[in-house]
Amino acid sequence: MEPDRRKKSAIKHGDINTAFALIEKHFPNILRTYNTINRMETSVNDKSKLPKSHSTIYKLRCQQFVETLRTQGAIEAIQFAKIHFHSCRKLYPDLTNDTTLLIAYTDIASHDRSGQHHREKIADEVNEMILESQHFSPQTSLEKLWRQKTAIQVELDIQKRNELPHNQQEFENTKTLM
Repeated sequence: MEPDRRKKSAIKHGDINTAFALIEKHFPNILRTYNTINRMETSVNDKSKLPKSHSTIYKLRCQQFVETLRTQGAIEAIQFAKIHFHSCRKLYPDLTNDTTLLIAYTDIASHDRSGQHHREKIADEVNEMILESQHFSPQTSLEKLWRQKTAIQVELDIQKRNELPHNQQEFENTKTLM
């Protein structure tokens, strides 16, 4: 299985450690940039100036927190948060709070952030980040063709509707002449 698919599969299965290991192995610059920015935390106060990959990696860290909480418990999750959330908590306060509040839930499986849908959303965002980092489009060629076909079909339908009254008028004029 190719690394991209393994990484996405790892995220969808909640194995965020494996996903980070694959990102580090195949796309080390992404994590290097993230870590460099985090070390400069005092000079970065405006998240709009950060690369999109920074927030995506932080979301993946938040998912790692959720998986740690789910599998290892609150104490380990708190220790994880102390290490990985400290430098970004001011940049992403809402995300940090939403994630760390899961500790209060007795059954985190009932929360949206711990569901399969959220895992898939993060996996798709990480996949898009990696494609963009490699200067690839996040859309497949087949998806681009399908969108183009749909756009052409819509345009042809509009043209047919616009020609219909004109053709009807010609038909009416021909009918009256006969």
